[in-house]
Amino acid sequence: MKSAPIGKAALPEPATDARLWAQAGQTLGGNRGGGGGVMDEQSRFVAKGSAHVKLAGPIEPLDVTFVLLPKFTMLAFSSAIEPLRMANQLTQKVLFRWQVLSDDGGPVACSNGVPVMAEGAWTKSKPEGLVLVCSGVEPEGKASVALGDWLRALWRR
Repeated sequence: MKSAPIGKAALPEPATDARLWAQAGQTLGGNRGGGGGVMDEQSRFVAKGSAHVKLAGPIEPLDVTFVLLPKFTMLAFSSAIEPLRMANQLTQKVLFRWQVLSDDGGPVACSNGVPVMAEGAWTKSKPEGLVLVCSGVEPEGKASVALGDWLRALWRR
């Protein structure tokens, strides 16, 4: 279906599910090492925007890992990840890099039922930097003993 003009502008053609999944696959790729259609770090973590803030000197990016548990609260996840994205956008630098993990590496449905794609399984990852576990209002039924052991092992490093 083609876009209908509105005044002097036209609405974009709606994206198909296949196009969205293809774009997500190219964006996430599950690998920061490049190749295979994976976006470079600048393209993946720094959005284009009109406002910019100058930072002096090089800055080492902070890696942030989000572990999503079933029925996590979307508002909490969004409130944590969006400031990272916005800081990168405003400075036009990679200040923060993030990855999203789940129990099995597959999508996780949040409390409102919307699935969020993960880049891999936490069981196969040894992230550096900050690890944030996103849960819902009943975490005791969603967090496994294995996840607790994994988090303690990361803390001991």
